[in-house]
Amino acid sequence: MPDDPTLPWRIAGGMTIFAVLAWYDWRKNPENPTRIREYAFLFGVTLAAMIYGIAHDLVTYALSPDYYVYGKGITSAATGWNTDVALLAMQATWTGGLIGGAVLLIANNPSRGHVPVPYPTLLRYALVVLAVSACTEVVVGIAAWMNADAVRGWWGASNFRNVVDDRFVLVLGMHWGAYGGAVAGLVVAYFAIRMRVPS
Repeated sequence: MPDDPTLPWRIAGGMTIFAVLAWYDWRKNPENPTRIREYAFLFGVTLAAMIYGIAHDLVTYALSPDYYVYGKGITSAATGWNTDVALLAMQATWTGGLIGGAVLLIANNPSRGHVPVPYPTLLRYALVVLAVSACTEVVVGIAAWMNADAVRGWWGASNFRNVVDDRFVLVLGMHWGAYGGAVAGLVVAYFAIRMRVPS
């Protein structure tokens, strides 16, 4: 697995900052500590994204270990649960989950003509983003698999030519779809929140 010794420190540093700011907000506004709810939402969305990322990468690792060995630098050959794959998934998704949660919070900021939705509703929007990502990865993955020769000609000709089999292409397409679907779902969720009419 690509070594990232700064990851634990970055996570610990970010959590410490959030904790200090939440404590300060609670001390300043004990009756309505809004920052604590925002940070709890960010933490929940980030955790959900990481769980999704781990499940996604373990499934795709089972489909094509070569994708991770040659494309991601995973050196272990464990089947089933692979700690290196899980850690790689966490590295790839915790920042994305944090950014996605922040975008949803920004969309939900009170402003002229917009009344914020409750946090349970906002969390449902976050889950919709994950659902869109999951659906898109299936569609793009199958499309890539059905056009494996074209994908190999475009991408695989100079990248691990001997190991880019159909399953490698399937997993490659699934990753493309997951990333693209997450961005598309987040854009849709942002505007859906901004245009939501209070009941």
